[in-house]
Amino acid sequence: MVHRIIDFACLPDYRLILTFSDKSRRIVDLEPLLEGSLFEELKSVEKFKHVHLDKEFGTIEWPNGADICPDMLYQMSREITTNTEAIGG
Repeated sequence: MVHRIIDFACLPDYRLILTFSDKSRRIVDLEPLLEGSLFEELKSVEKFKHVHLDKEFGTIEWPNGADICPDMLYQMSREITTNTEAIGG
């Protein structure tokens, strides 16, 4: 199945809630990926928060061009069913 992100919300500590085209809501911690030339600068929380939705490709992207495959994000994340689960981490 090809996954596409249709919405997202930022949480503290480099975590995001992602809503996928299959309507699942999933939480992912991206801190482990913040390495290498494109992602290193996103360790700045202020820069990380500039994430936006790339509707054409169905994924998230930052102004510096960094993006992550939505299938990878789906595999890295875990499903949540309530906002309380998301806040709790």
